[in-house]
Amino acid sequence: MFEAMWLILAAVLCLLGMSWISAAMRVHWRQLYPACNSEPNVNQLRVLGAVAFVLAGLCCLKADHASMAVLVWVMFLTGSAFLVAMVLTKQPALLRVICPKFLSRAHS
Repeated sequence: MFEAMWLILAAVLCLLGMSWISAAMRVHWRQLYPACNSEPNVNQLRVLGAVAFVLAGLCCLKADHASMAVLVWVMFLTGSAFLVAMVLTKQPALLRVICPKFLSRAHS
């Protein structure tokens, strides 16, 4: 039972991390906020993404032994990358919930 909760948390963290990493790219930020005249806070978004990936890996380790945890973590990373890519292709506005506008910096 607890293993499933750890794995669900790992999947959510991978999705958050991949969303933040992709939003750090100016092209994807423009997809999320086409009318906004601000740039993404690249460093903050990358750090948030990296922390989310590390926490997801730790959640996988909590759920399974090391060899299985690494496999599941890599699968979650791959699946979340695919999901974020598909959302950015069809409905990028859905990621605005995960990547709010306060993660931007004023354009000068």
